[in-house]
Amino acid sequence: MAGAIEHLSPSPFTVSDAGQIVFDAPSVSRGKHTLLEMQLVTARGRIAARNRQALYFFPHLDALSLKLHAPEHADALRDMGCSVVEDAAQADVIVVGKMTDAWRDYLLAGGRVLWLAETNDAQQTWFKDIRVVSRAQVGLRGDWASSFSWIRRNVMFGDIPADNGVGFAFADLTPEQVILGVHPFHWPRDVYAGIFVGWIHKNAALVAERRVGRGWMIVCTFRLREHLAMHPVAATMLRDMLVRLSR
Repeated sequence: MAGAIEHLSPSPFTVSDAGQIVFDAPSVSRGKHTLLEMQLVTARGRIAARNRQALYFFPHLDALSLKLHAPEHADALRDMGCSVVEDAAQADVIVVGKMTDAWRDYLLAGGRVLWLAETNDAQQTWFKDIRVVSRAQVGLRGDWASSFSWIRRNVMFGDIPADNGVGFAFADLTPEQVILGVHPFHWPRDVYAGIFVGWIHKNAALVAERRVGRGWMIVCTFRLREHLAMHPVAATMLRDMLVRLSR
């Protein structure tokens, strides 16, 4: 068996006792999408079979110099090397999974909140123009017509090695919730990921930012919480949203 990764590794491949292909890849400064090409060669040098596998490589993410208060995500954020504080008054950004009246008041007073709205009970307060609902509840499940999810990599998520579509790199992160209520006039400014079903006639946001009183929040429905430690796309998305909120 022979193989090569274009533009990534000059090191030869080895095959472990378990039949795993092992190779060393150099460090990358940005996310990289490439192909592993494999060939099975006979003793006479003829190619008996060939295949290719998409691979993704990501740079090591440096710890953010932000103080975060995250009552529901503290352990996952600490595992990522983030600084988590117990007192919300000392935090630069709050990370929550459930948006309550108390966090809405915090926003109105000028706070900055990353709302990871991943569950059916994520919204427990009222906003004039933001509503988080289940995809199945509003006919956006995608099991009755073709669907397409997208991200705006020119604004955020530029280190994710994908085009503007949400593809295999986002495996396990596909949202079960969507964001409704963003006025079409504000979509070009405030929405950074979305979904549509059918012929672009039924759409919703998946990542959006909103001013709330004197505060600022980003709402994200991608399923990041359970995957932050092991999924580089989840970690990259979280970092980018926190950096944007901190500016």
